Amino acid sequence: MTQPGGLYIENITQEDEGIYTCTAYQVTSKTSNFKSQNIRLFVLRKPKWPESNRSEGDISYGYKGGVANITCLALGKPFPEYSWSRFNQSLDPVTTSVVTYEEKSVLQVKMINDSVLGEYTCVARNGLGSATKVITLREGSRPRPPTRIHLHAVGVQSAQLKIFGPPKEQLVGYRIQFVKNIPSMSINNGDYQDVFVSK
Repeated sequence: MTQPGGLYIENITQEDEGIYTCTAYQVTSKTSNFKSQNIRLFVLRKPKWPESNRSEGDISYGYKGGVANITCLALGKPFPEYSWSRFNQSLDPVTTSVVTYEEKSVLQVKMINDSVLGEYTCVARNGLGSATKVITLREGSRPRPPTRIHLHAVGVQSAQLKIFGPPKEQLVGYRIQFVKNIPSMSINNGDYQDVFVSK
């Protein structure tokens, strides 16, 4: 509803976030004029884990000799800050490292032996509250690589890939990793997206 001097929104929700336009009119007996201004409304909210239809959303897998990526991503505004722990203690810097992005945190665990398997705790926190999630790292087997990758289409901010998996392989999905084309940028520090195969 509008009130003198402004707009008042009752019971605000995330759906109210967006751009609002305020227009002021000046009318005289001879002329009229107006001026508009766009105002962006941000709805602040405490961290919350996104809903997932995958029953194993809190389980990650890695194979011996490799590096397991455990992702912690919470919805919140401002973007949450993340912290990791294990058994209420700081992580071992020899076997773990953290790659932080604006909207998520990725814990990289070196799969050197069985001691790194088990539960890891991620806490997402901003000025409005916090959320805690326990993610279990389990041992898996290294899958065979795709047999062929075809670049289907390229957009301004996106790319479509067609991936052909090895035959007779029970695929769950693919992990697509990407970095900017900079010589000093390692692919191991790149961002990634998990794409699951629909059943």
